[in-house]
Amino acid sequence: MFGRTALDAGLSAFSKKKWKRARALLEDPAINGERLACYHLGLLLWRGLGGAQDREGAVYWFRRAADDGLPAAQDALGVALRGGGGISKDSDAARALFSAAAERGYAPAMANLATKRAVEGAPIAIRAPIVRLGKAEIVRRGHELGVDFALTVSCYDADAEGRACGRCDSCRLRR
Repeated sequence: MFGRTALDAGLSAFSKKKWKRARALLEDPAINGERLACYHLGLLLWRGLGGAQDREGAVYWFRRAADDGLPAAQDALGVALRGGGGISKDSDAARALFSAAAERGYAPAMANLATKRAVEGAPIAIRAPIVRLGKAEIVRRGHELGVDFALTVSCYDADAEGRACGRCDSCRLRR
């Protein structure tokens, strides 16, 4: 474990779904302003993983990471503002956050922005910033944006819970 930081250990625990341990390990790096720690601690609090659900606490950590420019946190804070979870609803602020994250190529924010615009009856512009990128470039970009790949699935036949089948071509390639 030489050179391993609390942030590394916390993100590792998060990716292994050791929620309680992740909460404990991510707290100090989050307090010290590590934006990935802030975002992941926010996710744990938002979902009530590893302890009690705390939407207001989650919003606090999402805002810290979003203010530091992390697209995943901008999207998460936008979701909170859109629905009013842990914070007063603010449609304009949600749209601005979705737009900021989408401009950085964060796909979930693009989907949230498109959904929001469609519900409001506004026109939708489709942009595909990664369509011409190779897999290695996409993964590198995902890391730059703070994507937690442990929460993603590329399976062609995922179940209703989003779990990969482990048998399709995409699952075999991802191993």
